[in-house]
Amino acid sequence: EIVAMARSPSPVALLLVLVAGSYAQQDPMGDGMDPPPPPGCGWPKVASACPVWDGLKYVHPDSNKEYDISQQDVPCVSRSATCRWTSTLLCEPGMKTLDMLQSGTNEKVYNQLKPGSPAVCGHGNREFSFFVNKGADTSKVLVVFASGGMCWDAESCGNPMFRSMAIDALQGKELAPAVGAVFTNALRSTPANLKGGILSSNSQNMFSTWSVVVIPDCTGDMGIGSRSYTYDAGMPTCITAHHHGGVNTGLAMHWMLENFIDLDQVLLIGTGPNSDSRANGGHGIAFWSTYIKSKAENANVRTVIDSSMGLFGPAWKTAMAMDMWGTKMAKVPDWETNDMEDEEDLLLPSEFHIANDDISYFYEWASAHHPTLSFMDVSSIQDPEQMKTFIATGGMDHDCCLDGCDCGPGVVLPRGERGGRLDWMKTRKVAILRRNQRMPLHYRSWVSSGANRFHLMDSTLFFRCPSTDPNVPCALGSTLHDAIWEFANSYNTVAQDGTVGLRTSTGVSARSDTYLDRYTCTACLAGIPDGFDVGDKCLATMGAGENLFTVAEKYHTDWMALWSLNGDETLDVRPAGTQYKFAHEYQVQAGETMDEIAARFGTTVEAVLDLNYNLITHIQNPERLKHGDRICIVPDFHRTMDRQGNPVCPSDRQRYLETALREEGGGDGEGRMDTQEGMGDAGMERPMERPMR
Repeated sequence: EIVAMARSPSPVALLLVLVAGSYAQQDPMGDGMDPPPPPGCGWPKVASACPVWDGLKYVHPDSNKEYDISQQDVPCVSRSATCRWTSTLLCEPGMKTLDMLQSGTNEKVYNQLKPGSPAVCGHGNREFSFFVNKGADTSKVLVVFASGGMCWDAESCGNPMFRSMAIDALQGKELAPAVGAVFTNALRSTPANLKGGILSSNSQNMFSTWSVVVIPDCTGDMGIGSRSYTYDAGMPTCITAHHHGGVNTGLAMHWMLENFIDLDQVLLIGTGPNSDSRANGGHGIAFWSTYIKSKAENANVRTVIDSSMGLFGPAWKTAMAMDMWGTKMAKVPDWETNDMEDEEDLLLPSEFHIANDDISYFYEWASAHHPTLSFMDVSSIQDPEQMKTFIATGGMDHDCCLDGCDCGPGVVLPRGERGGRLDWMKTRKVAILRRNQRMPLHYRSWVSSGANRFHLMDSTLFFRCPSTDPNVPCALGSTLHDAIWEFANSYNTVAQDGTVGLRTSTGVSARSDTYLDRYTCTACLAGIPDGFDVGDKCLATMGAGENLFTVAEKYHTDWMALWSLNGDETLDVRPAGTQYKFAHEYQVQAGETMDEIAARFGTTVEAVLDLNYNLITHIQNPERLKHGDRICIVPDFHRTMDRQGNPVCPSDRQRYLETALREEGGGDGEGRMDTQEGMGDAGMERPMERPMR
């Protein structure tokens, strides 16, 4: 039976098998060593046939008799097919083209497309599929990546009680990660799955005529993985997770681009199947934006991430250090011309690492390489699932601080503690404000109070008026629907000199701070010093009973350094709630590295990263510093050098020069430099005049 199946795959599947076979030759860690094949959990090393859902039960693809398999070390084999609902589930061989698909008139009609092998779900025992609605307008497409959740160990990838891979499949009592009933039920007219919010057909929805491609996630890797990985090998908890989300999503994207050939607009949406979903990881769709733009060059491509801001605690770096998902190996689906050695075929930037870089860096990278791209976050401030992921990776629900989070009534931070580094609320604020500051023409946000999830899939949330007064009519342009519509129809323009501008579809210039004035709850971002990019970056708030003597311990400095920074006449009298400078602000110069900057100011890279952690000057990866970045520095002045490599402190400088002259055999001033000039060259002035203040 397996041999018979292997004789009739689709041409695309045949080619993909060849491409997938070469994934093992990649080098995910960049150390020149090929990754070993997964050791497995003792299951057969020969592929079985994938069970097929017939609408009631799983059956064998050849005999149609009831049939199922458990987790597999080798992914099961499946055929391509196209399915639709009549009075029963009707499936026909092969993936049909767009013009052959069933379409509806007054409501969404979905077709299920199965690419066949090598597409597979995360335990290797369920086939993958995606869903297409052929709308009235085939030049405009909503590509919905329906996140299933992320996993990174045996428990989160395997244990049904705690699993976060394809978590929504568990709603239908499906123990294996699969494209669950929440999706397959969308083939029927009822229940109304995948028919709410931005996918609704009601007259309020300006997107109702757009075509739709829904890509479920059943691999626990945000749709960017390309590797099978065994967790807890040799233990009872062993699981081989097939993180093939990059292959699955790539097949769906490949079909979309081949069939929607005259694209005018593409709105990529990372969300969940419905507002009850507990999944996280929808921001993975953003990594596909550059590929879509490169293939649909004339289309306006926008990306909206709903309830998945990509915020992790510090343990994320350790958890993902081995790149278990194989993101470094993920390739874009240009299968006919794919050169496995060509970096242009990589889905992610060649320098990007899932552990060390974050989605904010990717937004910046994508905007720089494709200036017409833009990204938008939609989120609530107390999203329980985003918070759960943040806490699971080393963050905290509450980490007492005075800037962007609170300590509660009467609570005082212990002397010498800064707090706030691990706080969910502060991390969310810093992320949004940093993204807006660093790419104001390429980023928007819609942040609301409460704990709602997947706003775009829920009609109540999507069309709800922000005003709570029923007697006040809802202002035009104030709903989430209006915000998404305006965002989808805005255009980034690029002048001949490379200048980027932003315009709406009506040609009216759009303000770069729209997200603050109309779309984001401003109070939801309060408390972050210089969050709105108006002044000093290195500011902190004085707490009750604090003074320059006590706060100096927080920043591993002394009261004299703080006194000179702040210019106060008194050291021990400063009202609670007032702001003070805790460090010098330094503007990175062209070509400088973090190692060079740290050495120059007598400190370490680790100390600089710690000082800036979860501030508006946060440094996610020191290798990504660029010209113009502003960071906070607490120098060790006795070890600080000017740009010529000379000590800046007068006493140290004199000793340094005397020593140098003695070593050179004396002289009457050779090599001397004015002390004040040396101080100036150290960068201790305004950033527009000097790089440090």
